[in-house]
Amino acid sequence: MAALVYVVTCCWLADKYNTKWPFIAGLAGLGCILFIAVTVSSNRTVQYVLGIFAFGTIYGCSPLVKTWVSDVIPQPAEKRAIAIALINSIGNASSIYSTWLWPKKDAPRYIPGFATTTSWLGLLCVLTIVFAWLFKKHPVERKSHEEVIASEIKARREAEQERQTNV
Repeated sequence: MAALVYVVTCCWLADKYNTKWPFIAGLAGLGCILFIAVTVSSNRTVQYVLGIFAFGTIYGCSPLVKTWVSDVIPQPAEKRAIAIALINSIGNASSIYSTWLWPKKDAPRYIPGFATTTSWLGLLCVLTIVFAWLFKKHPVERKSHEEVIASEIKARREAEQERQTNV
């Protein structure tokens, strides 16, 4: 439920204000703080409640990161597709590496798992701010989508014609 609230609220606000990076950085920073609080707390109820809100921030960041990549890498389509595929690959790989981060022998504190998750969220927060600053300092020349699609189709046709003449 916490993840749903984060996703719906932050995505709606990001669309309303037409910017995603502050919400990514905010959720990642909040998650980082919550995971630190979970780790240092010794009260099981506090750990459980904070853990719910902490893990929710991860799910809240996911759609924002993917849509921000689409915004900041508008063309060519291949570059954007590769960037999104890399993000999905890293996210899906967590199912594999997380089994070693949360072993039963580390219960109930799970320091390696919480430390890794906190580090990833901290890195996401910092890199989001750095990249937002870089994108503002060095803006990408944006073309209309129709213009980009037309030029990609033209380039493919020319490549196909050249391939046919060489055969």
